[in-house]
Amino acid sequence: MIRYVSFKVVFAMEMVLKMAGLGTYQYLSVSANAVDALIVITSCGELAVAPPEFLGGGDSGTGSGGVLTAFRCMRLFRVFKMAKRWEAMNDLMAKFARTLADVGNVAFLMFLLM
Repeated sequence: MIRYVSFKVVFAMEMVLKMAGLGTYQYLSVSANAVDALIVITSCGELAVAPPEFLGGGDSGTGSGGVLTAFRCMRLFRVFKMAKRWEAMNDLMAKFARTLADVGNVAFLMFLLM
């Protein structure tokens, strides 16, 4: 849980530094930055609503779920953001998508044969 909170702090510092350097309007004009800002703000709200045990809250890290924790999956968008700039990662993501399509076709055929 400490690692999770430390990543939240690092992402928040990244957002603040980018906003200070670019300005709020220019920072939010890039859609990837706007998604990052939404994730960071949501994570900070989650910390305020349900602080972890080492910050005086009752959450031991297992959590009972909830709406705020659903936003954690939005961090996957960072991978897609990175894939646009990194050619090898972009190729890997394209191959993965093609593989998923092929697996879907095989699964559909197996479903028909059952």
